[in-house]
Amino acid sequence: MARPARTPEDGQQARSPSLAASGWRALRSASRAQKPHPAGTADATKAYAYALRFPPGSAEVPPGMRGLLGLMIRRIRLLPRHRVDIVAREETSGQADELAERRTLVLEALLHAEGIRTDRIRRRVRVGDLESPVEVHLLPWVRSQAKRPDEPPLDLEEVRLVGRVRRALRFRCDSERRALEQEADSIDWPRLCGHASLEEWARAGGRHPLYDDRPGPG
Repeated sequence: MARPARTPEDGQQARSPSLAASGWRALRSASRAQKPHPAGTADATKAYAYALRFPPGSAEVPPGMRGLLGLMIRRIRLLPRHRVDIVAREETSGQADELAERRTLVLEALLHAEGIRTDRIRRRVRVGDLESPVEVHLLPWVRSQAKRPDEPPLDLEEVRLVGRVRRALRFRCDSERRALEQEADSIDWPRLCGHASLEEWARAGGRHPLYDDRPGPG
């Protein structure tokens, strides 16, 4: 079986100017003009993360993890349009860690045995930037909005970022607005929304496939 893709520690991020008050007014106007998401489909926009702790040096699922896995699998079944990212942390910096890969394979096999389609599952290994040895991310399928080749779908943090922007607009959350203003220069806006900046996105109508279209695998 092929090794999981490895994610670089840091990548190139698009730059954008700080958010001006006029840009936020435009975003709020665009947001208010949009129709509400259809009733009963709100869960399709949410992302979830599960931190899984294996015994040191082992890829065997411990008995104490079974309850959390059962809850996770039930939620995966309730959200059939979500994808499942299994992300393991390498514990030896700079060296290939077979243990991390084995853990992703064990979890993939467990999900497959529970009837979860393999085309929903993606395995990855990262270098030491996770709080627990393995995390399972359950999140909507959202394509990158950037017109660049071989772009992976939005990851957990990017999906959550889209939700943060929406909350700041719809509920006029000033603390969220200030946080986003501070982070604006480090966000890859073309990937997130298909525009060079948040203000440009607002002028184009502020729409996003996560909320305004029905996401699906691809």
